[in-house]
Amino acid sequence: MKADVGNFLCLKCCLLYAELDNPAEPLVNVEVVADVMQPELRSRKVSNEFYFTLTIHPEALNDEFEDSEVPSMEEEAWHVLER
Repeated sequence: MKADVGNFLCLKCCLLYAELDNPAEPLVNVEVVADVMQPELRSRKVSNEFYFTLTIHPEALNDEFEDSEVPSMEEEAWHVLER
């Protein structure tokens, strides 16, 4: 779905999980969902879904990033499994 002038673009992101196979370069997997809202029609539809894998620069690492990031709620866990 394209976004016309006057429509709103809503971006929602979710940290799916983090991998620590290589502690020097942890990987973070993120999902971004883009919705287009048409105010005059009072509608909202998913336009795109993006998936990114990012790493953290070694200089930015600190002691707080030691364990793998896991979903804190069952609903979030099911969302990750669906992907």
